[in-house]
Amino acid sequence: MLPEQTGSALRCRALCLLALILTGCAHTAQIQCLQPADVDISAIRRVAVLDLSGAGGETVATVVAGRLWSSEIYDLVEPSDVWPVAQTAATSELTDAELESLLKSARATAVDAVITGSVLRYECREESGPAEGRTGRRWWAWGGSDEESQGVRLAANVEIEFRLIGVEDGETLASRRCRRDVIETCAESPSAADREQLLDDLTQSCVDEFLAVVTPHEIPVEMRLAHCPWYQRGGRQVQRGIKLARQGRWDDAEEQWRKAVERNPGSDAALFNLALAAAHRHDFDAAEDYAMQALRLRHTECYTLGLEEIRRQCTAYQVAQQQRWATGVVPAAAGTW
Repeated sequence: MLPEQTGSALRCRALCLLALILTGCAHTAQIQCLQPADVDISAIRRVAVLDLSGAGGETVATVVAGRLWSSEIYDLVEPSDVWPVAQTAATSELTDAELESLLKSARATAVDAVITGSVLRYECREESGPAEGRTGRRWWAWGGSDEESQGVRLAANVEIEFRLIGVEDGETLASRRCRRDVIETCAESPSAADREQLLDDLTQSCVDEFLAVVTPHEIPVEMRLAHCPWYQRGGRQVQRGIKLARQGRWDDAEEQWRKAVERNPGSDAALFNLALAAAHRHDFDAAEDYAMQALRLRHTECYTLGLEEIRRQCTAYQVAQQQRWATGVVPAAAGTW
């Protein structure tokens, strides 16, 4: 690159950074936002998780049941209470008559839906050779450069097809095929526990993807934090709060921004960041109030877009809470999800 081109690029970057600072937003941090299930679950309260067909099917079913139990979104019913054969056969392996028998039994036990599916791939194998050019997580041997590293490549593949079936009419209410592949490089031959852990990690990731379809769930959303000069009254507290929020320490960040407002009630940056902290704990009334105060003090694109995102997340949160009401679960209070 020519010297004049280098200087031009640096000036361009400096101008972009200056533009961000002038609009009041130069840093970002993640807040946790509650999202509703992708499908209508209003008629589902009692669910049975059946073993999936294929290698690892029982393990996958156990993971799904455990995650649903911890989410407290549905009442879980033991598969054996629905249909004893469900312990040894998945719905994909049943004849039409057997499937109808299962659904009839499920209706008799007041089950609204069953979760089942097929494990299409569930394998972990060793591949010897150099690690250079491979993808995935890596465990490098101590000493030497990456290019010189030799070891055992542990390749794992998990592919699962999930289905949520309504018991009343046997219709598939939701389906999702999830696949995860990874290669890890080990300095030594991996143990059975290493293989099991790797497959479990991939299975958990697949289950997370499916449960996002059928349950309310949290996702991280990147939000722009408001910035102000350090020499401004309360500016040091604003800067400290930004650093803490970027580390995920929202409670500590909120404390700093409150101190900034005490020192300078007109600190629009501190007020806007307090709005983000309130949204992170799902207190959207407070988030709206703080954001509006910041906008009245200084109208910027950063604050306008931030308020729009807060309102979108508030709507999603309300829908998710309504889903919990519909399934018989009392929604958590703001900030306690």
